[in-house]
Amino acid sequence: MRYVLVKYTVRPEKVGAVKAAIREFGAEIAKREPKTLLLAFRADDGQSFYHLMRFENEAAQRRHNQSKHNAQFVKKVYPNCIGKPQVAELRVVEATKKQWRVP
Repeated sequence: MRYVLVKYTVRPEKVGAVKAAIREFGAEIAKREPKTLLLAFRADDGQSFYHLMRFENEAAQRRHNQSKHNAQFVKKVYPNCIGKPQVAELRVVEATKKQWRVP
């Protein structure tokens, strides 16, 4: 499994549009990438968003990164960001649930 965390902050007047783009993005991932998990969060400041994504393997992550729905999401959201989104690749150290444990 591969995990990626993306953090970005958007302009206050664009929060509604970004939330709609996230819903569309999630629907496309569910439809086209059934083994990919997207968890999208909004911070208490109301403008910062976090996406935790889990990919089956490197090939699945590459397909996602090159997908039309990912490109459309980036095109809709990134121009509304304050600063550049931060991307971190993560490795699980420990988990209390079986589906999150390291194999």
